Amino acid sequence: MLFRATTPEAACDALGVRRSGIRSKSPKPVLCGVVRPEGAYLVVEDRAVGMLEGTWDLTGLSGGREIVAAAEIDGVGHSEVSVWRDGRKVWGIVSPVDDFRPRLSGCVPAEILAELQYEEYLEYIESKGWTDDSDDWEDDFDEVDWFNPILRLAADLTGYVCGSPLAATEEEPFEILESIVASTAV
Repeated sequence: MLFRATTPEAACDALGVRRSGIRSKSPKPVLCGVVRPEGAYLVVEDRAVGMLEGTWDLTGLSGGREIVAAAEIDGVGHSEVSVWRDGRKVWGIVSPVDDFRPRLSGCVPAEILAELQYEEYLEYIESKGWTDDSDDWEDDFDEVDWFNPILRLAADLTGYVCGSPLAATEEEPFEILESIVASTAV
């Protein structure tokens, strides 16, 4: 999640974590943060197991700020990217898992759809005669790739690609984030 125009402290407070001061070359263990040069704060979770909206309270996290949220789950071919502002989803794109067409939500900017060549893709599936209720597209599944284009879009918007080094000036750009847990003495 890229917290735009937000201090690291404000992003950490919203997430219920604190900066540890411990640096890492890669986003390990589970949650790490990076101060971005454009006045944003990038938080990377190293274990996506489900849809972002089911994992994180993006409505609450985006209250009073803008967040670009992105996820990838390699094993199932899932990728997604969305923009949230002031507690509302502005737009989102999720790669298809059981369909040949990505799921769009909100008002996806025309330039994003052009970058993804969405209209050309719609023309392509129409030329193939594929429909939402047919399984014909499964025979040509290798021709259908939404996973990688959505990941490239996410990388363009956040400056981060899972599994790749972060373009940064520091050798260890990631800072491990620690959960803030209230403990009670017995």
